Amino acid sequence: MSQTTSLMWMPVCAFIILLSACQPTENSLIPTGVPVTVNMPPGATRRVYSFNANPANPTTLLFESSMPGTPFTAEILDNAGQVVAVLSGGSMQRASLTLGPASGVYQVALSSTNPDAQGSVRLSIVDEPQVAASTSVQTTSSTVQCTITATHPGGVNMRVQPSLSAAIIAVMPPDSSLPADARTSNGWYRVYSTGQGGWVSSDVVSAGGMCADLPLQIIPSGERIAATSGQFVSALGVSTNYAPYDAASYYFEVTGNGVGDFSESVSFPDGDGTDRVLLAISGLTPGDAGARPFAITMVCDGAGAENLRWGAPDNPALGCGDTAGITFSLTYDRQPLLVALPIGATQSNVDYTLHAAPIAPEDAPVMGMGIDLNGGGQLGDMLSYPGGDHSDTIQIGMVNLTDQAPNNYRDVLVMLECSGTGAEFVRWGTPGGSSYPCGGAMTLPMSNVDNIKTLMVMLPDNSSESYISYTLRALPIALPDTEGFSFGFDRDSGGLFNETLSFPFGDMSDTLVVNVNNLTDSPPNNYRNVQLTLVCDGSGIENLRWGTPGDTTRLCNMSMEVPFLQGLAGQPIVVTLADASTAAYVRYTLYAIPIP
Repeated sequence: MSQTTSLMWMPVCAFIILLSACQPTENSLIPTGVPVTVNMPPGATRRVYSFNANPANPTTLLFESSMPGTPFTAEILDNAGQVVAVLSGGSMQRASLTLGPASGVYQVALSSTNPDAQGSVRLSIVDEPQVAASTSVQTTSSTVQCTITATHPGGVNMRVQPSLSAAIIAVMPPDSSLPADARTSNGWYRVYSTGQGGWVSSDVVSAGGMCADLPLQIIPSGERIAATSGQFVSALGVSTNYAPYDAASYYFEVTGNGVGDFSESVSFPDGDGTDRVLLAISGLTPGDAGARPFAITMVCDGAGAENLRWGAPDNPALGCGDTAGITFSLTYDRQPLLVALPIGATQSNVDYTLHAAPIAPEDAPVMGMGIDLNGGGQLGDMLSYPGGDHSDTIQIGMVNLTDQAPNNYRDVLVMLECSGTGAEFVRWGTPGGSSYPCGGAMTLPMSNVDNIKTLMVMLPDNSSESYISYTLRALPIALPDTEGFSFGFDRDSGGLFNETLSFPFGDMSDTLVVNVNNLTDSPPNNYRNVQLTLVCDGSGIENLRWGTPGDTTRLCNMSMEVPFLQGLAGQPIVVTLADASTAAYVRYTLYAIPIP
């Protein structure tokens, strides 16, 4: 189960500002009450600035623009570095966001959503009482003018949050009016009286002026108004279950190889009818082939579940039980989702769960993997279960075998490496043969008359929910041989010796004892001076070393002279592949040539 974090949500405008304030430097502390202008030239990267939260009063961030046209994104991070608000969009010229009382240094990160555009953002950070004072006197053309009048004959309650279950902090007398500077999507306005802000319901007030243009306000992170269940007494006196008002938006994070669930509730006509959920995929890297498809499924329970709709914020057309496919990448790692009970639905109270799981896209029925007779090769792909592709068939072919020895045959070591959720369920091997788990290995013989082998990699039907990235590696190997070789040759004609070494698997070292076979007890045939030369071919020959047991520093194609005398023991020679970061397969020949 992934953790969720309350997230504040607002549409955001594009901004082009007259440069009337100083440009702050990256990571600088923006003082309260002093407007600053943040320039965003074409191609500008994400810019982060700091501000002090107020432990006694709410703090409001004001974003202002003289005209639309330069869309940007703003993220608000708390003193633990967690995202608590995301603002994005391209239509508003003025927006605000209010944080509840908090302590520590918060950050605001600004970035342009159009790398070709140029503009600037005017940012002000003010304490909530200052916002109230300024709202009542602002008369500039960029200020939204909205007046709220109490229409209920008994007066109108001002509440600490936009909820009938929130505490009452003041009362608007009948027919009195107050300015408003924010609204919610479900019919609440924020008004001010004697420096104190509160929320009033549109059911008991009238709104005059440009109230539809007020910025949509959100509830501060961590200040949920009620628990996850409650009751509301309607105007008819009938008590019904409802979903309480909660955070306007949530942050739902899932790792790129994992699965996650987000659960909440919505209700209609009473209670919270909409939730915004920002799904973010973490842990993606450039090695993820640029994309990672996810299946997002909605599971519902409760009265009126058939009314629920979810999906993209501009078109939530999916219903309970539906699944959406969304592809994420390193540069596109998040997707906003809207969950809503439409206005006009029958009475509903729905508990829902969004389930996110990566899926492996369907690929070719048979994939080809060509390998070199000296260097091998590899193939990477994904599997998932129960959704997506959960079985691959792979044909391994050695591409450059010849009709003549020694390049007409190779023993190939095949290994499977896995990462992700459910790797313990993977099985692979030849069809009808033994099966191996992730991390297992097998040897395949490849020859010029039988140079194609078929393997299968699969997640069985009894797997739990899984997503696997795997890499199939094939390396030619030198099979282990005798502990020591004896290499004897004629005193006058010499001889040669052939063998193979491989790294990191297979035989990595040989020891030979070199002898002249037919020396005599008397001169001149009781002695020979012999030149030994090692010649190599294959992959990784630069890592081979050879020589006497006390001096294995010679490279391929180097020589040494060794004297041989009748009655003395032969000369030991060591040939080895040193540890290296790359795989190697080397065939070597030791030539022995008597020196006249």
